[in-house]
Amino acid sequence: AASTVTYWLAEKVPGMFVKAENRITSEGKEISQCWELADIDVPMVRMPWTPKQIAESWKDGVKIAYAIEAGPEKGTLTLDVSVADAKGFTASQTEEVNGKKSTKENETTTWAKYLREFSVPRKDAKISEETIETPAGKFECKVVVRVREGETRKTTTTFYFSKNEPGVLVKMVKLEERGEKKETESFTLTELKKGK
Repeated sequence: AASTVTYWLAEKVPGMFVKAENRITSEGKEISQCWELADIDVPMVRMPWTPKQIAESWKDGVKIAYAIEAGPEKGTLTLDVSVADAKGFTASQTEEVNGKKSTKENETTTWAKYLREFSVPRKDAKISEETIETPAGKFECKVVVRVREGETRKTTTTFYFSKNEPGVLVKMVKLEERGEKKETESFTLTELKKGK
């Protein structure tokens, strides 16, 4: 069989192709195969669940609500998932902080994008386990701590991922230190309701 392979290379992604196409001609028929780069990142801490497990857990819908605190600002964030499948999920999101409300209706998100929002690079991450209590109940968590230090500030972010509820971030606490000044921001799970 005659075969032609075409590669697409990009300067921003050194060492690998971003697309490849293989065309094979055999007995008068042409067969085409194509590969496209779906995602690339530094090695991340492994989550306690896979996108497939999240899709299965969320397939009948799920409501996830958080209390937000950022210094004097207080508010809520609610994610209301209506559809979940192997590719991602569709949800409405409502955020209200200090009386100001914003809403996103029926926004579709891939699992790669969702997980990247709170994925932590594996390098220098500290990992442990802890059971914590929130207004939504008690959860066994995988705890991941990331510390970033610059010339003028140090940021420590602690993530609490539920081990038994796929896709659920139970709590997130961010501490930013600039000299003597310290600022804290947190998200704490207040409601987890499955089904429509």
